[in-house]
Amino acid sequence: IPEDCELFVLNGATSDITEDEQKGIVDYLQQGGKVLVLLGETEKDTPYLDAIFEEYGLERESGYIADIQRSYQQNPYYVFPLLSLGEAYAKGMSSEMVLLINAQGFTQTEPKRESITVDAFMNTSTDGYAVTAEEEKQGTYVLGATATESISANSVSENEEEEELESRLTVLGAGTMIDAGVTDTFSTLENLTLFMNVVGANFGEDTNISIEPKSLEVTY
Repeated sequence: IPEDCELFVLNGATSDITEDEQKGIVDYLQQGGKVLVLLGETEKDTPYLDAIFEEYGLERESGYIADIQRSYQQNPYYVFPLLSLGEAYAKGMSSEMVLLINAQGFTQTEPKRESITVDAFMNTSTDGYAVTAEEEKQGTYVLGATATESISANSVSENEEEEELESRLTVLGAGTMIDAGVTDTFSTLENLTLFMNVVGANFGEDTNISIEPKSLEVTY
């Protein structure tokens, strides 16, 4: 990861990272880095990627997440998550209608360090299920979360001035959150607004501007 990287994005990975890549990402985070992961659809095990999540207090569940209480047209894999948004993530949100398709989920565990704080901002209802070919396990599952950790700059540089850095690991349970097939089909969704807020939160006081593409097709 380049030294001047301000945000490292892992978008929809369909296979696991390597052990060296895992170490590189963890080292980057422990130097105050910012990482955003959108989970992709895969049937393969991803132990190295999952180890990063577990270090920051998120244990991935097997299979896909269904929610019979908050589903679209009785399709339990089309989930409207319950949102718990802080000020940074709630900018521009009015309806709070976000749709995730074929999402993967997490349960919160104890982070490996007391300095890590986890904010689960997208969750299923209590009627959530982690579904595999073998079982359907009911529970409340995390579909989006941000883990932050305050790190002393002295621990990563020789700068004598005391300065606090903040590392951020944000995980979104479905890459379909920003898929054009979803956002174009359901025009009332606020998927892109929430996603831009999640991205922008990594850049402090910067103002986020998202310009959506305009179709040049003739409308009859």
